[in-house]
Amino acid sequence: MEVEFQLLDCDYIILDNAPIVRLFGKTEDGKSICAFYKGHYPFFYVLPKSTSENVKDLIKKKFTNLIFRIEEVDKFLPIGYQKNKTKMLKIVLKDPSRVPEIRDSLEKEKYVQEIYEADILFRYRFLSDYGLSGHKWIKVTGTPTPTSTVKTNIKIEADRIEEIEKQNNAVLRYLAIDIETISNVGVPDARKDIIGMISLSFEPEFSKHKNIVLVSKNIRKPESNVKTFYNEKEMLSEFLKILEAYDPDIIAGYNINGFDFPYILERLKRNNLPTTLGRCNEKPAQSRKFSVYYRNTATGRVIVDPYLLIKEAIQKSNLRLKRLGLGDVAKALLNDDKVNVSHSEITTFWNGTDEQINKLVRYAEKDAKLVLDLLKKMNFL
Repeated sequence: MEVEFQLLDCDYIILDNAPIVRLFGKTEDGKSICAFYKGHYPFFYVLPKSTSENVKDLIKKKFTNLIFRIEEVDKFLPIGYQKNKTKMLKIVLKDPSRVPEIRDSLEKEKYVQEIYEADILFRYRFLSDYGLSGHKWIKVTGTPTPTSTVKTNIKIEADRIEEIEKQNNAVLRYLAIDIETISNVGVPDARKDIIGMISLSFEPEFSKHKNIVLVSKNIRKPESNVKTFYNEKEMLSEFLKILEAYDPDIIAGYNINGFDFPYILERLKRNNLPTTLGRCNEKPAQSRKFSVYYRNTATGRVIVDPYLLIKEAIQKSNLRLKRLGLGDVAKALLNDDKVNVSHSEITTFWNGTDEQINKLVRYAEKDAKLVLDLLKKMNFL
């Protein structure tokens, strides 16, 4: 069986004490796929101070159950000019997650002079070794596998992976998200402040709708694309159902990395709802904060933040914007604008008249639509 697809994501799992790489992507006719690849192991290099036997014995003694094999190799040192290669040890492990632990331990040993390439994440090592990167086209050869661990149309255990030349893009599904939070005082706190609305914009459409707004309370005279619920938990449950049914490849939002995505995850946890927002039935979506930034992942999907893309584009071009708010950017790039509701008015409108809350719905709906328009019309990907 041969399948060609455009690569969207890569991760790994551990099975039978060995890593299995998973490649997620989309075929030309729009089918989702996960290719499982065995036989690739994490490794790094150790430069011994004297003889390599001392280091070998040390590693075998301390990490017997974690080592796959140890090889003696000749490599050029990464810094400075060398006429000849240097003898090193290539340490091949069974579990990528244990690399930092072994590296840190070896750095303290008297027999070890230097350690190289132990800080390269396993999936990046794999992609580099095979010459792969996001949105490249690859061909995998292998056999179908009946696993239920992933939510894809095609599941294949790959024996061979190769890059292929293809210029077109696969048929991708885009979902833009915008949330409105209800906070009485100050900055919204995901630990206690609910999500009042989730606005979704689809490309292509979902259930004959280009836009859907979910509202976590009953409102009068909602439009046909507005769904109302008794509380936040019911609304979030419906959001999860839509996400699974629509199965987007791209999830986008303006400042989704810094606000919307981590906020949604926290509210799902607070409501005891699943956080498996990706194409894996077992691995939860994650939001990790590094300094002032978040790194968000949903297995098998690509999370895109137009705010960060625009910020980067401005630094590399002559485009000048005084502010990078969604309204300012939409006006400058799309000649379009937000619905006129200020952040300070959101809670007031939420608790206000039918006219005010319906205006808030239109405000949320327009924000998600503008995000999708930025992504598609400006070709940011």
